[in-house]
Amino acid sequence: LKEQGAEQVIPALALWVKKLDPSDPQFEHHRLEGLWMYQSLDVPNPALLEAVLKSKSPQARAAGARVIPQWKEQLPSALVWLESLVADENPRVQMEAVRALSEFPELKAAALALRAADRVQDQFGDYALWQTSRELAPVWLPEVVAGKFDFEGKFPRMLFAVRSAEAGPAIPALVQKLRDKQVPAELEGQLMETLGQLGGPDDLRLVFDLATSSTTPAPQAATMLSTLAEAKRKRDVQPAGDLGTLVNALKSPDAALQQAAVDCIGTWKLEALRAPVTAIAKNSESESSARIAAIRGLAQLGGEPSKQLLMTLATANDPETLRTVAITSLIPLDTANAAALTVKTLIGSKEIGTQASLINAFLQHKGGPDILAAALNDQKLPEDVAKIALRMITGSGRQEPKLTEALSKAGNIVNAPKMLSKDEMGSLVATIKEQGNAAHGELIFRRAELNCQKCHAVSGAGGKVGPDLMSVGSSAQVDYLVDSILDPNKNVKEGYQSLVVATDEGKVLTGIKVRETDTDLLLRDVEDREFAIPLKSIEELKSGTSLMPVGLVDKLTRSELIDLVRFMSELGKPGPYAVVTARIVRRWETLQPTNEIYRKLIRTSDSQVIAEDAGLTWVPVYSTVGGGLPASDVLDFTLKGRVAIADRKFGFVRCTINVTTPGQVGLKLNDASGLDLWVDGQPVDPATTLAIPFEVGVHRVTFGVNLLTRTVPLRVELSDMEGSKAQAQFAGGK
Repeated sequence: LKEQGAEQVIPALALWVKKLDPSDPQFEHHRLEGLWMYQSLDVPNPALLEAVLKSKSPQARAAGARVIPQWKEQLPSALVWLESLVADENPRVQMEAVRALSEFPELKAAALALRAADRVQDQFGDYALWQTSRELAPVWLPEVVAGKFDFEGKFPRMLFAVRSAEAGPAIPALVQKLRDKQVPAELEGQLMETLGQLGGPDDLRLVFDLATSSTTPAPQAATMLSTLAEAKRKRDVQPAGDLGTLVNALKSPDAALQQAAVDCIGTWKLEALRAPVTAIAKNSESESSARIAAIRGLAQLGGEPSKQLLMTLATANDPETLRTVAITSLIPLDTANAAALTVKTLIGSKEIGTQASLINAFLQHKGGPDILAAALNDQKLPEDVAKIALRMITGSGRQEPKLTEALSKAGNIVNAPKMLSKDEMGSLVATIKEQGNAAHGELIFRRAELNCQKCHAVSGAGGKVGPDLMSVGSSAQVDYLVDSILDPNKNVKEGYQSLVVATDEGKVLTGIKVRETDTDLLLRDVEDREFAIPLKSIEELKSGTSLMPVGLVDKLTRSELIDLVRFMSELGKPGPYAVVTARIVRRWETLQPTNEIYRKLIRTSDSQVIAEDAGLTWVPVYSTVGGGLPASDVLDFTLKGRVAIADRKFGFVRCTINVTTPGQVGLKLNDASGLDLWVDGQPVDPATTLAIPFEVGVHRVTFGVNLLTRTVPLRVELSDMEGSKAQAQFAGGK
């Protein structure tokens, strides 16, 4: 039709569109096709376009939004239409409207597009707004810098635009909003991150002056100073001018502010402020957290005075935690003496945390492992200490032969993967297939001491350091699974081999590569934490080993190993360990009992504790492959009853729901008995079928579990509600 030309086609097209029957189920579709025909012939039809934009079909409205830029010269109402579409409840329509506005290089279009920042509905809309913000930056940025435009007075919109366009010249405008107390509390973290990423010395000086002002609340000032220190570490940029007024923050009674100030002093090498930091480090009456911050600050300042003081503190009659920090801080300044002090501490320490901190500090220092190995010569370590150290070496993804040999000799142990002959492997595989108990194997897999889900997810719930295991049984042979457990380095799955990075600061860092940008290499460490290394700071980069420790199953009996492998070999196969397509909760958090929580429960109520949520510590737990959370995994509280109240044994678990489109969300419970329920801190009557209205955002669903009466696992599933447009999913991960 296009080849026939507008002169021939338009009269017939206009008649065809006019005759379309609104009662026809395909009416919206046909009318949209008519609009597309006008578009392909480049013959604007504003009336038809307006009708499509008002269609009941979101697909038609979204398609219509794409047409607007092509006809914008003939559409005086274009921005009026797009204003309505940006507010559309459908995420696809909103996304197309935002992208269409990028074709209008005027301030009004930028203001309309950034309205979507008030209600970004999904990741696609987020990307569309990011792109449009960048493309329209030549329009809005000069006006923001001149103080003539502030996105209709909406700070979240301004912050989104500045972050998207990486608009450094707009930083003073953001700082002014901070001065004027126009920054919502929930956005202060993003603002600080933006200032640290984009601000120049003069911009950071504005932040510094605000942080050191007596009118700035201590928590806010601490956050600002931490941002400034991070800017120095990441971009080698610090506030301009004299920074001596930082001494006032050292005198603050607020621990967080004092520690942030010490961090800045060390990072900026403010030698003039060494004396007050030294006084804090030496003062035995100071808070431990303040002394630890001061010790680390002195290490950053460096020099002979720092070295001598750290050696003194490492041998002082102070708590072991402080002495350990002094030793680890000494490593970059005097590695040999730090190694000697480390060996002495390892021999006498009973604290696993101390042992791990010391070993890890040497593993992260360039040349540290070999120097520690030399210090271990002719020394004897407790066997368990040596085992912990050897596992940390393996977990680092590196091979440190000298330190491995020294630890093995000092601890009188042999650390090597168990190698099976062909006959031994064949016998073990046969036994696994014939006698292995998969149900018992899952219990072993879930044991805290093995901590399998720290690194491996099952259907998205768990760590990301290793591959998701949900389908490993259907894709891997049994002998492969045995080898992978006994010798993790023998078969490292593609994408999960570690990288070892040496930096120009003398650090050696290890992790799994997540991605690489133009400026940073992003890695994930054995604790599942992501961290960025500036590419310009990398001196050496090489492949490491698997992050799974060798000997992780050494303490298992043969029958336990058989059951564990049998369980893994069934994952993903038809049966009880098949992939479950239902949208169920797999990652939970359980409330950790503390004396403070006990006091709150006794003095107030369960509902008030859950509603306030302040000071609560939640730890991750995971559903079984079948989708249920065993009652035994819920950390329990026990309260002795009073005269009219029975004894209580109960616990709390919660899950997170991410809602991208608002509406009624259905929840199905396998059994509602023995449960209390709160949604976003508000009590809800539990039932096996629930319909809960949710707005866009992250929501908490918390269950109180009566552990005296409830014995069945807790299984919760999302279900679609008839007539509801809600879109939601449970959060996974670690």
